[in-house]
Amino acid sequence: MLGRLGLTVGECIQAYRKIAQQAFTPKRTSILPAPPTGAFSAKALEAAIKQTVREFCAEERCVKERIQDPTTVATCPHSEIEFRNGSCTRT
Repeated sequence: MLGRLGLTVGECIQAYRKIAQQAFTPKRTSILPAPPTGAFSAKALEAAIKQTVREFCAEERCVKERIQDPTTVATCPHSEIEFRNGSCTRT
């Protein structure tokens, strides 16, 4: 076996923080000094999840590539899994 399957607790926490940071971007609504409110972006969330899938892909080919060259994360084809069902009604 080339690598372990799954993420450690620390890696999960780090991935969660990174995804949340990308999906909820700070947005100021006025000129007055006030704490920023978070603006949610479904597209940013999906992109962050796909990036995380590529970074931690457990497929043997992807693990081998990452061991040889960590920059191959971008070439992982497994991030294009279907995240939503097109036949579902949008809410």
